Amino acid sequence: MKLNLYKSSIISVGADESISDLAMELGCKVESMPIKYLGLSLGVTVRNTLIWEVVIQRMESRLALWNRKILNKGRGFWKNILKSSSLIQDGCELQVKNRKSVRSWITLHSVYTNGNIVLVHCTVSLRNKYTPLLHCLKILNSKVSTKTILHKTEEREKETKILAAMNGVVSMATTSQAYLQGKQVTESMALVAELCRHFYSLGWVSGTGGSITLKVHDESIPKPQQIIVMSPSGVQKERMVPEDMYVLSSTGSVLSTPTLKPYPQKPPKCTDCAPLFMKAYQMRNAGAVIHSHGMESCIVTMLNPNAKEFRITHMEMIKGIQGHGYHDDLVVPIVENTAHEGELTDSLAEAIKAYPKTTAVLVRNHGIYIWGDSWINAKTQAECYHYVFEAAIKLYQLGLDWSTPTHGPIQSVKKLHYGDSNVKTRATTGGNGADPPHRCVVLDIEGTTTPITFVTEVLFPYARDNVRKHLTATYDTQQTKDDIKLLRAQVESDLKEGVVGALPIAPDEAGKEEVIDSLVANVEAMIKADRKITSLKELQGHIWRTGFENNELKAIVFEDVPQALKRWTDSGIKVYIYSSGSREAQRLLFGNSIYGDLRKYLCGFFDTTVGNKRETRSYMEIAQSLGVDNPSEILFVTDVFQEAVAAKEAGLEVIISVRPGNAPLPETHEFKTVTSFSEI
Repeated sequence: MKLNLYKSSIISVGADESISDLAMELGCKVESMPIKYLGLSLGVTVRNTLIWEVVIQRMESRLALWNRKILNKGRGFWKNILKSSSLIQDGCELQVKNRKSVRSWITLHSVYTNGNIVLVHCTVSLRNKYTPLLHCLKILNSKVSTKTILHKTEEREKETKILAAMNGVVSMATTSQAYLQGKQVTESMALVAELCRHFYSLGWVSGTGGSITLKVHDESIPKPQQIIVMSPSGVQKERMVPEDMYVLSSTGSVLSTPTLKPYPQKPPKCTDCAPLFMKAYQMRNAGAVIHSHGMESCIVTMLNPNAKEFRITHMEMIKGIQGHGYHDDLVVPIVENTAHEGELTDSLAEAIKAYPKTTAVLVRNHGIYIWGDSWINAKTQAECYHYVFEAAIKLYQLGLDWSTPTHGPIQSVKKLHYGDSNVKTRATTGGNGADPPHRCVVLDIEGTTTPITFVTEVLFPYARDNVRKHLTATYDTQQTKDDIKLLRAQVESDLKEGVVGALPIAPDEAGKEEVIDSLVANVEAMIKADRKITSLKELQGHIWRTGFENNELKAIVFEDVPQALKRWTDSGIKVYIYSSGSREAQRLLFGNSIYGDLRKYLCGFFDTTVGNKRETRSYMEIAQSLGVDNPSEILFVTDVFQEAVAAKEAGLEVIISVRPGNAPLPETHEFKTVTSFSEI
């Protein structure tokens, strides 16, 4: 239940010296008996049955309804709490009569059933930091007169009171007038006003267009439950002040509105972007969202009216976009504009869902929505997005292709890059006839670009021989902690499935050496079995990075590979890598080859995080990621027959690479084969 504490009163029943302090913290007024509320006399004696019988009857009626809805479903009171309470995931510390600290509802239940619970202090925790929300909440079970409050209540009804008290504390934490007028909220409102003025100077929010929103950072409150500050609609952004801001709850309900200003100012109105902002908060756990009307974000959607996404690669500022590096393809989905902003909500939500890596959505002929973990992250990304949009526009004006690694002249094959409806592609199952035009080439590594012997006789042994050294040297780094976490999860699954060679990994409490010993044993077994699993490939990639950085490793590729990569890139065809090795390992290999850094010819990398290489759905996922109109616009080159079959079933064109040392192919296969990329 939400309370307007500013209009509420707190009444002391008996002597209580802390009542004034409590009222100040909650933002209430202090009053004394007797008093009436909604016609009911408050402060009457226990013996006044004429009054209390009516109250008891009402309470019993309401509790009976709650009992039917919640308790009598075969799960029990505490199981319902464990299932539904938002306090569980963030922890709630209680102190009971014996001064013992209780951190969860489960232990609270066990303590309560032992009797004599005394709730004297309540905190909500986040990252092991505790901020007191209410210091004077006291429920003395031994002194409560059940006759005057609930009249012979059952045990579960007393537990209901405890839960209600706890939920009331959490609700008051972010909706009380004192909190809304506190330092954190007022500073956030001032920050939004400052950002609006800054973005106006950049041309992102001129003409009252565009909007900014951010969550009020409070370490004592979980991020999904933090309240939201949002700029209003129809207000001159360069003249905004903190008092112009709206304050919303984590669910989007308005908690505080701006005051009405005299003519010619418009009446206050929350931005029409609000439902779109809420999608970014709810679907991506964003900390801030920026809606820009910058001209670059508008024009870039007009370069090709039929494009469903914007793509650019090999641009330094791409590194400022979360999850992207210089060699990656930056892909931003484009949705069609509507007459009213709120009508974009569904299409924006669909784009967020369809592009899990994106942190922005373009709206054609309109602007862009950008979100980040914090306002700093969102602002940084917004600046980078606008930079690459402007770069793409200028490259287009110069006749240069922003979507290819070399940014060379736009080729006639460019029609394929935008899915020209007049271009028809057809699949071939052999060498007869002309090859279909391809928009993208996806290459396997082992046995395709690189000799199998380099992988089996150089890379794998290096990882096996250096795994202990690597783990020992980097044990306390976050990267290695993440690697160990992945390995633990994989080994647990292997043990359940009875995988040969899987051994239990020692717990952290056993000590560093024992943990490393058990990890090494499992990793060696995985390498020996040549397992294509993400946990192993991630660790191997990190070990190989050290080898390449120390010049202990140099990647070998077939001599026809560099020339082919350059030829395809110059003709406007994008080249990608799909390997069971991690993306980091792939970048290391092509960045440290015997022919130099070949990454300038590559637009992106795929690993087993998109799926197993022998499963059709993996190639369907790649086709969606590359944004082609037809999977046949992608040529996949591999040395493995099973991978070729899976890719063909997904609709890709397939060629099998026949290199020295590769496994023999079935005699009846129908795939085209090459012994050199010069034949493609």
